[in-house]
Amino acid sequence: MADTPTLRLTQTASQNNSHTVVLEWLGAGARQTASATVELSLTEEDQRDIRWYVEEYAEYPFEPNPQRAARVEERMRELGHELFNTLFAANAHTLRLWARVAEQLDDLRVEIVTDAEGATALPWELLRDPDTDTVLALHGPGPARRPARGDADPRLRR
Repeated sequence: MADTPTLRLTQTASQNNSHTVVLEWLGAGARQTASATVELSLTEEDQRDIRWYVEEYAEYPFEPNPQRAARVEERMRELGHELFNTLFAANAHTLRLWARVAEQLDDLRVEIVTDAEGATALPWELLRDPDTDTVLALHGPGPARRPARGDADPRLRR
């Protein structure tokens, strides 16, 4: 995995709708880190709509569902752009880190590290570059989620 350029996003502290995220570039060249406070508020309606889209729409893509799906897709696009901007435009360090990441998008692995409580707090799979409308999760080998240290299921430890 050392050869695969990796963007590791470690969600460390969450309070209300505010989440501290440490970004790490693990790829060619020196390791680079930055941190950002991400504030993204998913409404209950957003959560219901995304769940419906992922779990039910593929099974029932018939009228009137395509109209609802188009609305949900647009909202997911907006959320992905908002998540991207709050993460990568947070400060000069995150902007520089994004410049490194953007050069390696085709081979990029996105790794999400969070505890069980924070696992659903931010919709990382929606993370989308607003300039290119590129969904980061659709590049390279795709996103990977890892439990934070000490948060793994004890039955899986040796």
